[in-house]
Amino acid sequence: MEEMQISTYRLTLMAILLAWVFRAGAGAQAAAPLKMDRLTFPAKIDGATYTLEAMVYRPDDGKAHPLIVMNHGRNGMHPPAYPNESMSYGELNGAFADRGYVSMMLVRRGYGRSQGPDAELKETAVESGYEAAKDIRAAVDYMREQTYVLRDKVAVVGHSQGGWAAITAASVKMEGVMGAVNLCGGTNYAAMGDGRVTEEVRSHWIRACGEFGRSAVIPMLWIYAENEQILTPESMRSMYQAYQAAGGRAKLVIKPPYGTNGHLIIAQPELFMGDIMDFFAEIGMVE
Repeated sequence: MEEMQISTYRLTLMAILLAWVFRAGAGAQAAAPLKMDRLTFPAKIDGATYTLEAMVYRPDDGKAHPLIVMNHGRNGMHPPAYPNESMSYGELNGAFADRGYVSMMLVRRGYGRSQGPDAELKETAVESGYEAAKDIRAAVDYMREQTYVLRDKVAVVGHSQGGWAAITAASVKMEGVMGAVNLCGGTNYAAMGDGRVTEEVRSHWIRACGEFGRSAVIPMLWIYAENEQILTPESMRSMYQAYQAAGGRAKLVIKPPYGTNGHLIIAQPELFMGDIMDFFAEIGMVE
């Protein structure tokens, strides 16, 4: 398999607006109108306070709903800050809100318009993951205080490097968090050299998954497509098996090939949304 660098998929603002226009045209099929708000919030991490940004999608019905903290990926080893990061994955976040969830598109430190350093490029994959988990914990703590959130029904979801962050979050005790979903997860880390995902990098990820499995505290769902370009099906299974063998509770779903690059399956939530909803039902992430 050709060596690839890790990158993230982003839906443009126009794609988000078109998706919402289409949804609005569905009329009676929509359970409730949706509300979309950009917010900033204070995140205290390692003794410092940063202002992080997020986009929140939710049913506009005056009720409290379960919370999803959604995590974006990373465009290579040294990505520029993408100013519209909070608009990423709009179709997926909208799909969650359509199903009765509050979906927070979290922008972690050093990305988008969030404050702070680019903190996640640590020496190892384990260290990089735990750094991202600090931002997730701050977001969970903040959102659990919002009146429109059911504070004890929270899940962490992420794609690409955000999927790796979700794996890490599953091994960190966070109040109210019931489960986590890893979509096509992998991570950049400083010791990977030029950023290519080689066999050595994949072996490092497998070992890291074993470390996370040993301290896992909540169940997980892992979703990949068969033609993921940074992982072979064998390495996906090896990561999963290392996680489970160490004590992590997870289910692995490998979807059929998606286009020419399975990493981009995130563009069509309907291909995996049923798996996530089944997982949420199993862990009690419903109203």
